[in-house]
Amino acid sequence: MWLTDRISSFVLLAFVAFYVVSGWSLDTWAKNAPGPGFMPRLLAIALAALAVLIWVGAGRSSETREEGETYSKREPLIIFLAVLLYVFVMPQLGFLLSNFLLVIALRRMVEPASWWVDLAGAVGATVIIHVVFVQILALQFPVFPVWWGE
Repeated sequence: MWLTDRISSFVLLAFVAFYVVSGWSLDTWAKNAPGPGFMPRLLAIALAALAVLIWVGAGRSSETREEGETYSKREPLIIFLAVLLYVFVMPQLGFLLSNFLLVIALRRMVEPASWWVDLAGAVGATVIIHVVFVQILALQFPVFPVWWGE
C-alpha cells in the first residue's frame, strides 16, 4: 500500500498542477463576490492538502489492514451507483430529501453505526451542505420535491 499511496498522491498533485494552470486566467475575486476562479483555486488547495496527507500517511502507516480484514470490490460500485441514482432523483425529490437519503445510504454502506447516529449524521450533513451551497454560495437547487409546490 505504501507505493500505491505515494503514486496516487503524486498523480493527485499532477492533477492539481494541471487544474491550477488551466484556471490561472480566471479572476479570483470580482467586485463584491468571488469570481469564476475562486472555487477552482480553493479546490486546488484542498486537493493539494489531501495529496500531502496521503503522502505523509503512506510513510507512517506500516499496516493498513487488520488481521482477516478484506476489501470488497463491490462497495465502490455500489457507492458509484448510489451517487448516480442521487443525480437522477434529485430533481424529483428535491435537494434536501435526496441528499438526506444519499447520506443515510452511504453511512449504512461504508461504516454503519446505530440508526440514531446515522440519522443524526445525515441530518447534520444535509443541514451543513444546504447552508454552504444554498445559503452562502447561493447555488440554485430544487430544494423541495417537484410535487411539493403543486
